[in-house]
Formats: sequence, C-alpha cells, structure tokens
Amino acid sequence: MEIALPRLSGIGLHLFVIIILVALAAYLCHYRKTPGVLPLIASLGARVLWLTCIVMFSVSSSLHWQLVWNKLAFLSGYILVPSWFVFILQVSGWGSWLTWHRLVAIIFAPAVTILIIFTNEWHGWFTVRGILHWLMLDYNYLLALVCWYINLQWIRQSSGLRRRQAVIIAIGPLFSFSGQVTGLFSQWVYAPMLLPVGFLLSALIWCWALLHWRTLNIIPIAKDTVITNMGDGFAVVDNQGYIYELNPAAAAML
Repeated sequence: MEIALPRLSGIGLHLFVIIILVALAAYLCHYRKTPGVLPLIASLGARVLWLTCIVMFSVSSSLHWQLVWNKLAFLSGYILVPSWFVFILQVSGWGSWLTWHRLVAIIFAPAVTILIIFTNEWHGWFTVRGILHWLMLDYNYLLALVCWYINLQWIRQSSGLRRRQAVIIAIGPLFSFSGQVTGLFSQWVYAPMLLPVGFLLSALIWCWALLHWRTLNIIPIAKDTVITNMGDGFAVVDNQGYIYELNPAAAAML
C-alpha cells in the first residue's frame, strides 16, 4: 500500500489539538446516556486518531511503522463520517430511522475496506490511487452530503431555538471539511496546519451547542405555531430538569 500521509512541520499544534479533543471527549462521557453523545465522542476519537497518525507518521523513520500509522489513518477516516451521520440523525429527531439493520448496512462497506487495508500485504488490493480508494472516498462524501441534507431539513422544519441549534450543528463540519481539503491538496506551506484547526473548530462548535443550548437534551415535542409565536414563555421540562421544548419567548428570557 502506498504512503498517503504527508510529512509534518507543525507537530506542536497537532499535539495541542489532540489534547483539547481528548479533554472534550472525556467531559462528554458524563452525558453518554443522552442521545447523540456517543457518536459525537466517536467523532472526536476519530479526529484524535487521525491527528495522532499524522504526527507519528511524520516522526517515524521506519517504513514498517509508517505503513502502520497510514493504515490507522484510513481507519479514522472511515469512522468519522458514519459517526457524524449517526449523530445528526439522533439530534435532529430522525433517530428512529436508524435501526440495527440499517446501521450494519451503512458501516458494511467501510468495515470491509478496513479489513482489506489491514490485510493488504497478502493481496495488495488497496492503493491510494486504486479504484477501491476512490470508491470509498465517493462513499464518504456521499454520506456527508446526506448528513447535510438531513441538517438542512432540520433547519427548514424547525423554528426559533431549534432552528438556531440546527444552523450551529450544520456550520461545524464546514471547518473540518475545508481544513481537510485545504490541508491535503493545497501547496501553501502552512496548509497542513489547517486540518487540526478545522477539526478543533468543528468540535468546539458542536460542544458549545451541547453545553450552551443543551442541544442533545431538547427534543421538539410542542411545535405548533401558537406556542412558537406566543408572547409568553413556554417550556416543557422533565422530572430531571432537562428541557424538552422551549419557545422563542422563553429562550429570550433565559
């Protein structure tokens, strides 16, 4: 298998971002029973693995270990988009669509590809310029487009606080995507540093939406126009204090 990862100069920045992402994932473990948190932690873990692979590939002098870190980088890439897909389904209210059968169907192609990559020395079916590599890239980008479509539908169908939440969730991956594309394909000397910065900004935006607006604890129950547009504040709270619904007037008060 050919080497796909670039040599790296900004190791300090990558290590700093890794530490922040690990800290965010550790903190989110307190909310692990809340819908959407586990795929968000998986997404952060995939980013940490990806950045770690870049750093270790850069400092490794052994071809064997460069190949190992390169394979793990592919593993992290194939975890990142499916975890985003599960996350956006759960926080947008489409979580009931995701049955175990559909989840297995979604991860089947990445799982088979990862198996092929880690057994590549036996058959050599996977190269960074091969058809399988480009098919998996197309699969990941197609799944990413589906994620944005669901997010846009969430924005279109919601209002008030929920719409602002949906917009924030949609903005986050843009930093990650732009940093990845620019870092991998641009010839600018500082371009590789845009990847960890994009990962960090994306993670911070999602976590800010979780902690500031409690996105993962707010479920759209009362959506009728009267409650949304009424001048009085309206909130639905469960016996644990989690907010299930909040109209714009109540959001302004709080």
